[in-house]
Amino acid sequence: NSALRVNLRGLFSLSSVSGIENSDNLLILSLRPNVTYERKISGSVFSLIQELNGRIVVGSLITPSVPLELLESSIRYSIGGRYYFKMKKKQLEGESGNNLSGVYLFARVSHTEKQNKTDGFTEFGIGLQRELHNRIFLDLNGYGRVRNYGSRYANLILESPVQGEISVSYILK
Repeated sequence: NSALRVNLRGLFSLSSVSGIENSDNLLILSLRPNVTYERKISGSVFSLIQELNGRIVVGSLITPSVPLELLESSIRYSIGGRYYFKMKKKQLEGESGNNLSGVYLFARVSHTEKQNKTDGFTEFGIGLQRELHNRIFLDLNGYGRVRNYGSRYANLILESPVQGEISVSYILK
């Protein structure tokens, strides 16, 4: 009926940048903790889902005398609902409908805090969530998004109103 899970995709990355002015031999470490809590609403085909995403990016020139420097940090909170539209049919056919798996429609609102910037979106779409193995979930979705407040990031080339996500998460018990 409920699941608290940690998203395993993109949890951390380590990369090296070269070829950009004044950034030769730049080492970048990115940490992206992500926790999601989903709870089925009573015996219905609806669930409430909350998500907290963090992002910390630090970098340093690969030189012993240069300290690590914070490049970027942000935190994003979203809350929304899902409607598993084939779950009722599965339950009527005698299959389990309590594992938060299946095709769903969703809507959510989000708020992001970045250094000197905030923004918010309303997002709506369709997805598929499956329990792959004991305590592992795969979630694929596509959605449209509308900016509620904030402005486009100046350093981004692409910012699309249609997006998608693929996530693999581990259920904490």
